[in-house]
This record gives sequence, C-alpha cells and structure tokens, in this order.
Amino acid sequence: MISTITADTEKMLVDAEQMGAMAHDSQSELIDFKQKYSGFAESSQATLQKISYAQSVNFASLVKLDHLVYKQNAYMAVNKGAEADEALVVQVDHHNCRLGKWYDAGEGREKFAHTAAFKALEPHHAGVHQAIHQAMQHIGQDWEQDQAVKDQILTAFESAEASSDQVMELIDRMVEEQNITTPAP
Repeated sequence: MISTITADTEKMLVDAEQMGAMAHDSQSELIDFKQKYSGFAESSQATLQKISYAQSVNFASLVKLDHLVYKQNAYMAVNKGAEADEALVVQVDHHNCRLGKWYDAGEGREKFAHTAAFKALEPHHAGVHQAIHQAMQHIGQDWEQDQAVKDQILTAFESAEASSDQVMELIDRMVEEQNITTPAP
C-alpha cells in the first residue's frame, strides 16, 4: 500500500512537472503572441493616423480651392462688370460662402474647432469678403478711365489678398494642429 502511494505520489510529481512545463510554454507563447499583436496594433494605429492626416490635408485643399474660386470670381467680375454672374456670386458674406458654411456649421467645425488656427480664421475670412465687397462697389464706375477708382479697386484687392494669405496659412495650421492634437484611437 505504501509502495502504491509512493508510486502515485511520484506520478503526481511527474505530472505536476509536466503541467508546469506546459504552463511555462503556454506563457511563452502568450508573451510572443502579445508582442506580435502589440506590434500589429501599433502599426495599425500609425496607419490610421496617416490616413486621418491625408484626409485632413485633402479636405483642407478642397476648402482652399473653394476660397480661390471665390477670389477668382471677384477678379473676373472686374472685367465682366457689376451685372456679371461672377459679381453676383461674390456678394455673399463670409458666413454664406462655401468656406463660411464649412466654418460655421459644416465639417470644418466638426474636424477642426478644437484648434487655435480654426478659432483665428473667421476675422481674416471676413476681411477677404469685406475687401472684395469694397472692390465690387467700384466696378460699376468708370474704373478704366478714372485712376482714383482704379486705385480704390487695387487697394481693396490688395487687402483681400493679405487677408486671404492669412486664411490659407491658418487652414494649413489647422491641419497641422489637428494632427498633433488628435488623440490616438
């Protein structure tokens, strides 16, 4: 009976050692799996951040393009006259153009409102519209023959361009700030 108990005990010790070895092997495999999964997760996160950044850059490029189209319409209105479609298109205020709608309630607010550049954008954007509206007030006059009127139009466009430069710079900064401040998913 003692021999049987001793044999059973020895068998239990061998089984326990085998179970310990299996547990150790399983733990090593789990650690290896965790390291591989962690690397995959980090790579996926980096890829998502790059995709998000690329989307923001593309989105900002479209916003800037809309802004350039607005200005181009103003320049075309000078040549075509106060009654031209282009002159009518630029009469909107800075809240009702595409950039203004993007800023006030659109995707721009949703994506970039947390950035300092977004918060600084509105007065410069308003400045573009105010200056273009000033230029448009003079295009119905005999600007081609009157140097004073021509100078007023040029001054208004210079002001619009200065404000526009700030708008473009701020849009770029919004993207950069968003890329820095976007929390990791």
